[in-house]
Amino acid sequence: MDNIVSWKYQRQLPRTNTDAFEQALEHMEPAIDVGEVKGNDDLWLFTAFFNTETPRKQLVAAIETAEKVAGIHDEAQPIVLQGVQDEDWQANVVHSFPPVVESGFFIYGFDAEVPEDKVGLHIPAGMAFGTGEHATTALCLRLYEAETAKRTFKNALDMGAGSGILAMAAAKVQETPVLAVEIDPPSTEVCHENAVNNCVEQYVTSICGDGFNAPGVDAREPYDLIFANILRNPLLEMAEGLVNVLADGGIAILSGFTVEQRDDIREAYGKLGLKEVSTDEKDNWTALCMTK
Repeated sequence: MDNIVSWKYQRQLPRTNTDAFEQALEHMEPAIDVGEVKGNDDLWLFTAFFNTETPRKQLVAAIETAEKVAGIHDEAQPIVLQGVQDEDWQANVVHSFPPVVESGFFIYGFDAEVPEDKVGLHIPAGMAFGTGEHATTALCLRLYEAETAKRTFKNALDMGAGSGILAMAAAKVQETPVLAVEIDPPSTEVCHENAVNNCVEQYVTSICGDGFNAPGVDAREPYDLIFANILRNPLLEMAEGLVNVLADGGIAILSGFTVEQRDDIREAYGKLGLKEVSTDEKDNWTALCMTK
């Protein structure tokens, strides 16, 4: 037991439940990896590493609660935590977080050589949601890159910033000032740390607050670029607030919802005057780019 440096939890999850499960576990600060299950397009292989400073019983209880929140708990399937030995820790984590190449971006958690034709984003594996491997992050980056070919953004907002990956992308590509908002204090801190580590802290301001009620959001509006990679229900609830601070002619890149939920988002924002510019989808997740 003395050589155990991490607890490892692994389970196959329905793709439609993985995001909710990841969000429900966030407060336990795991390092998370989500990969494909060969031969089954409906499942993800979900792996999480937990700090051993947290008592094992507390971790099991937290995982059980997260499974219930995500609607995947099965009393017949016991929660198993494997001890990761000291000599295996680095290899396990590095293997679980290989660099992600998406469009013009190279996202990496450990030391790596960034290709000359890519924008490097260093996002250490950690507690904040958004390390680049999730489909919704990739979709937002794709839609953003398409828009940068048309225009230069002057003032951006990343609502629900998580690790700050989208905010840092905008800061690195066009040196756009970005306000990154998170309701979760640890994620706010991680977002700031990532901005410092990526040398864009002069462009990314990370604040903690409740959505569009967060202090400072109104003071910096209107925004010609807004990222909102959250979930369907929060996106619907904050639709009016988002549209109110979006500049005329500005772009909103929305994600965090499935293909089946896209019409709900399209209709809600359409009623408030936004028009669809483009859409994209990956692994049953989708994103919308809309303009005012």
